[in-house]
Amino acid sequence: MRTRSALGWPSPAASSSRRRQSRRLTTAASSRRPPHSSADDNASSSSPLSPLSRWLVSAVASACVALSAQDAALAATTTLRFPASQNPEIFEAQKTLVKTWAVVRDSYVNASSPSFAAKWEKELTSALKRTLSDAETNDVDAAYGEIDTMLASTGDPYTRFVKPSDFKDFRLKSDGELQGVGLLIASDPSSGRLVVLSPIQGSPAEKAGILPGDEISEINGRPTKGRINGEMASAILRGRHGTSVTVKLARRSDQIPGVPGRPEYRGAPNKVKWRQVKLVRDSIYINPVYTELVQPSSELMGETFKSTKATGYIKLTSFSQRSSEEMRNAIEGLKDEGAERFILDLRDNPGGLVNAGLEVASMWLNPNDVLLHTVAQDGSDQTVALPENTVPVDGSDPLVVLVNKNSASASEILAGALQDNRRAELLGEDPKTFGKGKIQSVIELGENGEEGAVIVTVAKYQTPSHKNIDAVGITPDKMCDLSASSRVEEAGFKGTNIFTADIKNDPCVAEAQRFFQDHDA
Repeated sequence: MRTRSALGWPSPAASSSRRRQSRRLTTAASSRRPPHSSADDNASSSSPLSPLSRWLVSAVASACVALSAQDAALAATTTLRFPASQNPEIFEAQKTLVKTWAVVRDSYVNASSPSFAAKWEKELTSALKRTLSDAETNDVDAAYGEIDTMLASTGDPYTRFVKPSDFKDFRLKSDGELQGVGLLIASDPSSGRLVVLSPIQGSPAEKAGILPGDEISEINGRPTKGRINGEMASAILRGRHGTSVTVKLARRSDQIPGVPGRPEYRGAPNKVKWRQVKLVRDSIYINPVYTELVQPSSELMGETFKSTKATGYIKLTSFSQRSSEEMRNAIEGLKDEGAERFILDLRDNPGGLVNAGLEVASMWLNPNDVLLHTVAQDGSDQTVALPENTVPVDGSDPLVVLVNKNSASASEILAGALQDNRRAELLGEDPKTFGKGKIQSVIELGENGEEGAVIVTVAKYQTPSHKNIDAVGITPDKMCDLSASSRVEEAGFKGTNIFTADIKNDPCVAEAQRFFQDHDA
């Protein structure tokens, strides 16, 4: 099993296997805990955060799963023997279950607790018994489902098993890539229509001439109206590179509410033009950063803000492998355009790779600034601070960060670091952010995750001022309200991983400008 950290900084993982000599499951337990990683295997040597990698991941699955009870060395450490299923597929599920159990035993943040250890031993026995019941009906899906049931007993919703079929998509998302046709869509619950908000630049959808406002009436011959919502449609449109999907489109000379640039579409069915398009799926890179320059004396929410300074607006939608590079380009690009202060919008950002969040923080903070504190499996507290040679991209220009109840995980790490170091003013749509104060590691099962992966909570974290945010969230410095006109959802649509900006009608952006105006020298 090879550790692939959700932080992007993995520690080496130990794994071992033995040849099958009898069809009996045996787990070998070791009381030895793996040390913290002493080297940063993934981070670039030029990264200012490379020295921080040494503490980040203690998630190592050191247990082995063996199929022989006849090995003398193995017998000395045997904790459990259990009959294996004669059904090969269920037998594979049993092996994966035991591997998953071992990962949690050795890596889970609460694993060192005696009460958890005793409970976890019993969970393995119970889960294996259930797989034997599943074997009687040859229910392979149910056998793999026992893994989820076992992990649910931890009470931690973030510790979970990723099936092999889903793990490839998981890795692509972490890299900032997807495979599909490149359509950002929304569903209108009142009419049941699926609407294109935008094709992604360079995608198969854009190359096919699909435009914002086009309605998707059929996917692979299946009618969508009232039957397929935005989330379902997105799942169907995604797929392996080189495969195809056919969509039937309706283009009106008018507009669905919430899609800029076209009038209402009440009536006039003769204005609809239909066409059918075959799209070949491809790898699509979704830039997590959107920027806009707010000129001096701009009008926002009907109010003119008198200023001689331009504001750089940056929307960050997720933390992927490329987020830090794109953020650096965004800051430098806006500064080149004349920006002297910044709005960083983390609203609806669910997080992602924690190291990406820390790297973005390093662009705004200064040497020796504390980023966060971690609480490891043994209860020890470690402080993570920027090294003395840190060179920020912008460590002094005024900065406002926008958050809401959906700002989570890496977003909260970033927001907390900027707030506690008094580097930024936090404006919130809601009284609190999401409240996810746990760090996960991704541990692959089998070669390159061919048997899936386990996402396991390996540590808890606190903000630089030791505020615990798990299930609590971060409190903004000031609240701002969001108008219905500034979000697609408020116009009757359910977004599907989309971002559209209308900052001129965004009261939080206006509040940020008001803050800058009040603090202008």
